[in-house]
Amino acid sequence: MCGRYVLKEPLDLLQRMFAYSSSEIRQLRPRYNIAPTTKIPVVRCAADGGRELVEMRWGLIPAWAKAPSSLPSMINARSESVATKPSFRAAFQARRCLIPASGYYEWQKRGTGPKQPFYFHARDDQPLALAGLWEIWRPPEGEPIISAAIVTCAASAEFASIHDRMPVLLADADTRDRWLQTGPLDEAPAAELLRAAPTGVLEARPISTRVNSVRNDDPSLVDA
Repeated sequence: MCGRYVLKEPLDLLQRMFAYSSSEIRQLRPRYNIAPTTKIPVVRCAADGGRELVEMRWGLIPAWAKAPSSLPSMINARSESVATKPSFRAAFQARRCLIPASGYYEWQKRGTGPKQPFYFHARDDQPLALAGLWEIWRPPEGEPIISAAIVTCAASAEFASIHDRMPVLLADADTRDRWLQTGPLDEAPAAELLRAAPTGVLEARPISTRVNSVRNDDPSLVDA
């Protein structure tokens, strides 16, 4: 799974990489311990055919849900079942998105003691584009909630000893374009996109267990 991540790049760098033409986000502070249920920046297709940067709740709420509190926290969608699982299949066919990240955290089980956290990031230190899904939930009263989930896949052999899952990375403009294209994705193109990052794209390093607390949110979290 991917349960915490980092986003520290400024808006102008994100705009160049993700090629969005409009943004409802005017300021973006660096965040080093982004946790579920908080608001996150998401790139999606806009009504005019371009792309837009918007804020969404991290933890997808299906449109058919009676109440969010009755559901588990759906921060991740497994690539193996995303096209068929009721919670995600409608979003997978019609509401795919990109979730910008500087890196993400995973925890490695150890024989004794607490799990060892690792920080994953691109070897070239460029932002990552995580494959995502978004949905809109309309309560009986009040404002709609727009929410998102990160798509995950089986970890590559390079990192399987740390954790058995990893987010799906869309490493170039072509794969990002294909993921964001409107309309359903056929099985073969989807399988080609929803796979582990190639060897050498990411690097991982062990970090302090300070990251375990969401109260800690500073640059030292990503230091060894």
